Amino acid sequence: MKLWELGEFALIERIAQLVGSAKGKVIVGIGDDTAVLKGDSSFQLATTDSLMEGIHFHRNEISWEELGWKALAVNLSDIAAMGGIPHYALVTLALPKDVEVEDVLSLYKGILGIAELYEVATIGGDLISSLNIVVTITLLGSLERKSFLTRSHAHPGDQIGITGYLGSSAGGLKMLRRGLNLEREIASFLRQAHFRPLPRVREGRILTRHGVRTAIDISDGLLSDLGHICRMSKVGAKVRVAEVPIHPWVKSIFGEEVLSLALCGGEDYELLFTAPPQIMKRVSKEFPFTVIGNIVEGEGIELVDEKGNPFPWQEKGWEHFV
Repeated sequence: MKLWELGEFALIERIAQLVGSAKGKVIVGIGDDTAVLKGDSSFQLATTDSLMEGIHFHRNEISWEELGWKALAVNLSDIAAMGGIPHYALVTLALPKDVEVEDVLSLYKGILGIAELYEVATIGGDLISSLNIVVTITLLGSLERKSFLTRSHAHPGDQIGITGYLGSSAGGLKMLRRGLNLEREIASFLRQAHFRPLPRVREGRILTRHGVRTAIDISDGLLSDLGHICRMSKVGAKVRVAEVPIHPWVKSIFGEEVLSLALCGGEDYELLFTAPPQIMKRVSKEFPFTVIGNIVEGEGIELVDEKGNPFPWQEKGWEHFV
């Protein structure tokens, strides 16, 4: 069987079965946003992500500094999705030999720029030659308490909440690919959304304090990532399409495409979380978010319109190999 026949997520499940269940000091292993490890006095977190030229970015669209920023941001978002605190980053660069030294230093400026915001120390890594640019970051963190967020604790009756807006990052990519000439403020907003996201680390920690147990960051798209929660928690979900938060600028520019951007675009790095209404009410006093639906019994995701009628939709979010 070829990878394209199986798909990314089914492959992950096969690997997880081969590796086996978490034992000893491994509290959460393969299948969630980060691994959770039992330390001597606290729980530790570990995650890693790669950005590969030609797949995740193109050199003519992104600056080296933006590449460094985003490479660490995607890892920070994984830590946020567990309710954790990021601490240490290891950076591995695979680079063609004709890359300019100043460009590599600019990449590190981007890494260090976002690292400073989140109080992360860059402590090492690796450097190898390659035909294409690949930036891989491993991020280590911890939990401030022995409670953390996972994908597997959603229950029927939970509300589904989302921080921020969806579709802005995908809108930024479309702006670049189509060469849209937009007002400076709007163009800057969309570029920032795609290349310089600000992961919701603070919000993730607040969720754990109030007893939220289920979350994921939106990297592959709302439908894909909510689908991960549904599969891991063995539940279904009902989403009110009209409630999905989309920035007014994105609506005004992309018109009928906005739902595709918001539901399937991905790379927004917002938090998607579920909890009973009473917990959601407490969280709402700490930071703003949007309730877009509910967890229900069954399986799969049902989209409904403002009247509660089924909303037909076929498109899915991002998946490697498919």
